[in-house]
Amino acid sequence: MNVSDLLNAILHSLSTTGHWEVFAFVGCAAVETCYVPQLARLYALKDAEEISLIFPMLNVFGRTITLLCLAHAGQNIFAFWIAIGLILRLSFLAQVIYYRLRRRLMERLQRETVAI
Repeated sequence: MNVSDLLNAILHSLSTTGHWEVFAFVGCAAVETCYVPQLARLYALKDAEEISLIFPMLNVFGRTITLLCLAHAGQNIFAFWIAIGLILRLSFLAQVIYYRLRRRLMERLQRETVAI
């Protein structure tokens, strides 16, 4: 049995036993909570200069559109986890912006202090 046959057997089993929603729930939870370790690391480092602003901005934009489409389609399990992921990604974006602004302010204050 190759990998494709195994995956097909698992998917068939899930669809015939009614466990498809549980499988989808677990998968969405894993994908959408993957930002938690990055949020914790960013908070611990308190420095976001090496993180592109475009990455979290595009991620938030895409998640917002996806959430609206899923909610409109009545896909509540997916919409719930996309909403959780959107909150985490907004938190990440806010941290990146905050730490960048804070660093620039601290550098400006140091320059002004040295100049005095």
